[in-house]
Amino acid sequence: MKKQFILPRLFLLGSSFTACQVSNQAIDEKWLPTELMDETMKCMSTYNLERLQQGLPQRFYATADAAAVADRVLAKRQHYYALYRSYVDQFSTLTELRNWPDGTDENHLRAAAEALAYNRSITKIDLAFRSIGSKGAKALARALEKNSTITNIYLTGNSIGSCGAAALAKVLEKNSTITKIILWHNNIGSEGAKALAQALEKNSTITDISLAYNNVGSEGAKALAQALERNSTIINMDLSSSNIDCKGVKELATVLAKNSTIRYFSLHDNNVDFKGAIALAVAIINREVQLSTLNIYLDWSKTGITEEAARAMALEKINRERRPAQYNIL
Repeated sequence: MKKQFILPRLFLLGSSFTACQVSNQAIDEKWLPTELMDETMKCMSTYNLERLQQGLPQRFYATADAAAVADRVLAKRQHYYALYRSYVDQFSTLTELRNWPDGTDENHLRAAAEALAYNRSITKIDLAFRSIGSKGAKALARALEKNSTITNIYLTGNSIGSCGAAALAKVLEKNSTITKIILWHNNIGSEGAKALAQALEKNSTITDISLAYNNVGSEGAKALAQALERNSTIINMDLSSSNIDCKGVKELATVLAKNSTIRYFSLHDNNVDFKGAIALAVAIINREVQLSTLNIYLDWSKTGITEEAARAMALEKINRERRPAQYNIL
């Protein structure tokens, strides 16, 4: 029995091949190797070929020019379909994805994203330092809109920027399978952090997120603090080297004192001063009172106060605030 491929609804192909655009469609000359094209066409059923021909002029009624255009467009569609099938076959044997097209070839990005969207074997994406950029992140986000098996994503060092972060954030608002996402060194800035914070307000499955080395800043920290007021699933958050000053630290400390699910929070190598250190110590003590452990990773030597001294001053501050008003010294 001859093997047949079912041609899915190519949601990334979308409006690129509508009938009204046939005559203006740019033709991609980057063909696949002949042997790959031939093998793909052998597996293509009559049904699939008919789907690829939708919207094109029928040769019997078409002028010579229209028929030539139709042939070129059909060839491009066949090229894309073969490219898509090559990614489907490549991904079908994987449980961990380690390669992804860069943003230089839109066809590859679209085909890879479409194949990943319908894949059911891959559960982990590790594309650290693959230079996928914002275009690659956006294509990945489109795939994640439909994928329901991926749980862990590692995108360290890909320069996805705020636009790439925003694209991923939009998906995370609704995704219910991803539990861990690592975005170290991606230059997402405060705008990217704000977009992700908005997603975390709605997301209920992510337990581990790292935005370290991203210049999140105090504005981004404030947005994340607001998200943590509503989020009740995150256990581990890393904001190391994020250019957060005392104002941002205080915003986070206030929330950490109340949030009972976060266990590990890193603010290593940020602009935490004397007052910020005490605010964090207050959060730690309040959580201990609630019998809910909070581990804050911080370079205390750079704050101008030791951890022990900060805890002592924090405890004094807490007791003073709880003391009845008549005992306060005016």
